[in-house]
Order: sequence, then structure tokens, then C-alpha cells
Amino acid sequence: MNILFQSRYDLLSHPGGDTIQILKTKKYLESKGYHVDINLSAENDVTKYDIVHIFNLQTLEYTKRQVYNAKRQHKPVILSTIWWDFKYIDLDLDFRKYWRSFKYNMCLKLLNLFFFIAEQKRIILFDKLLFNLQKKKMGYDILKTVDWILPNSSAELEILVQDFSMPELRLKSSVVVNAIDDTSNEDQNNEVIDQWKRIPDNYILCVGRIEPIKGQAKIIKALMNNKELPLVFIGAGIDTAYGKLCKKLAKIRGNVFFIPPVQHNSLKYFYKKAKVHVLPSLRESPGLVSLEAAIYDNNIVTSYQAPIWEYFGTESFVCDPLALQSIRHEILTAYHSPLNLSLKNYILHNFTWEKTANQTIKAYEKVLEKCH
Repeated sequence: MNILFQSRYDLLSHPGGDTIQILKTKKYLESKGYHVDINLSAENDVTKYDIVHIFNLQTLEYTKRQVYNAKRQHKPVILSTIWWDFKYIDLDLDFRKYWRSFKYNMCLKLLNLFFFIAEQKRIILFDKLLFNLQKKKMGYDILKTVDWILPNSSAELEILVQDFSMPELRLKSSVVVNAIDDTSNEDQNNEVIDQWKRIPDNYILCVGRIEPIKGQAKIIKALMNNKELPLVFIGAGIDTAYGKLCKKLAKIRGNVFFIPPVQHNSLKYFYKKAKVHVLPSLRESPGLVSLEAAIYDNNIVTSYQAPIWEYFGTESFVCDPLALQSIRHEILTAYHSPLNLSLKNYILHNFTWEKTANQTIKAYEKVLEKCH
């Protein structure tokens, strides 16, 4: 079977969790005899493929072009949605200040002149208005056109149903889990490791791009008075405006270490030396780094904005990503709690790329049967 993978045009030049999902799915499908190509164009010839599999609904305009291009050539289209609940994301001040445009913030201030309502309600109202004007129709058209959707969780499916008012999506969907590899036997980059050996053990770790969505500044603020606990951040973005805020806060607090991105197979060294991994993200699905950290013997602090129950059950420490007190409480509780080995075993059993590939193949077979 010939499969074409498509996604955002900067998938490989600006890698993220979706990049890992696509490359790992490709690798494991190919190990089962499937031929998989990646082409990020929106106008390419897809006639030689049995299925076009597109990833990421968030890039609505580009995704729509790819979907319609495949459909014009009469190809079955499967969409891995990678969609989150965005309704509350703008309640975060750092996100509005460092991520949203000047135009967005000015419109929000103008709205306050005409509607004398509480800030939280005003932001939610404004975001709902923007979503309905800019995104809902396009997203609806995409979801209606594709033959099958593959959310990463049942929670993600229900968010799609609600956001786009499409209960019928439940009839053409199946969950394909996000997953991890056990890289304990892979070689690691000793040069990178030697450079950071001075960091004390049993630190609090956060792996991910330094950006308001991930919440690194809130971690530093939450633990400003717990300076005895080392904080380690690994990821790109330290030279952005938000990254500079994080560096400023880190200088005030002390005992904070920023490490640039390292090769994936070297991350295990940093996971093993950590005691807690924290990701108070405004949205995740569910956060591959949280899954990885758990199998390297970290207690996990995650946000209630991730599909936590399906991936972590009751075995993680769950914080409100908008509340510093909640973040602080969950991190300290996780730090002083015994290691939860049951979560490690649960993840290694349930969230492997082998299982992801098998779930994907079942969807392919179902779609081809339906289309023929």
C-alpha cells in the first residue's frame, strides 16, 4: 500500500510534537511493509497513492488546500487532527502578551469600552467570536470532506464535536494514541552530557520549546521561594521576548539552568537525573515529553488541559496552568512523593509506536473498504 503523509509546510524546519508523531508513524508503518512518502506541498500530484494521510487541523488554510487537492484527484483522505481546547488559552496573561498580536490586544481593549463585563468573560466572548468568524466554517468544511479522522484521544474527539458542532464525527473516527520509544539502549551524545555534568541531581525538569504555551515562566515564578530546588529547562526559544522574561526571572531566583535543544537519544540522561518533570501547558495532546519522563523514573506534573485521564489515569499530579499556587503545590507534592513506578509500566504497555501503527493500519483498511 502506498501512503502519502502531508502536514504544515515547516514541519521539518520547525520540528514539534507533530513532527515526531509523523516520523515515528512512518518508521513503524514501513517496518510492516507499507510504503510511506512525506510531501508538504499543497498542489502535488497524488495519483500514485492509495491514501493521503494529512496531519494537523490547526493550520486550517494550508490543511484545507491539501485536503481539497487530494479530493480533486479522487483520493481517500484521513486526517490526524492534533486539536486542542483553545477556549481558555487567552486567559493566560503571558500568552496574550508574548504570543498574541498587537492587533488582537487592541481589539480586546476596545471591546471593554462597549461591554462592561468581567475580564475573563470578555476574553472568552472575544475568542468565541473570532473562532466563529475565522475558523469554524473552514474547520467544518475540512472535517466534512475527509473520509476519516484520527484524534489522539477520546477527549480530543469530543472537543472537535463541540467546537465544530459535528456529532457525526463520532461515526467516522477512531483514536490513534500518541506514543514513545524506549531509548534506554540507544547511544547518547557524551559531548553534550559532559558539558552539563555540573548540574545537581534530583532537579525539576521541563523539556519543550520555551514559549508561553508551555509555561516555563510560571514554573520559575511558582518556585521563586524554593530556591534550593534546581530547575532545568531544555528547549529552543531562549532568545525570544518570552525567553528573555524567563532568563530575567531565573536571574532573580537563581539555581536555574537553560540547556539548548539536545538530540532526542540524549534526553534520557537528563530525564534520569531529574526527580520531577513538569509541563503546566495551556494545551497538550498529551505531551510526549511527559510520557518519556515517566518511563525514566520521574514523577509527572501535567496540566488539566491535556487528555490526562486517558494517558496518565490517576497517576500524575495535575495542576491548573493559570494558577501559580496550583503549579507550586503540585510540583512540591510530586517532588516529595515516592516514585510512581505503576505509571511507567502502564505507559510502556499502552503507548508504543507499534500500537500507533496498528491502529493507523486498521483505519486505512476501514477507509479503503468504505471507498471501494
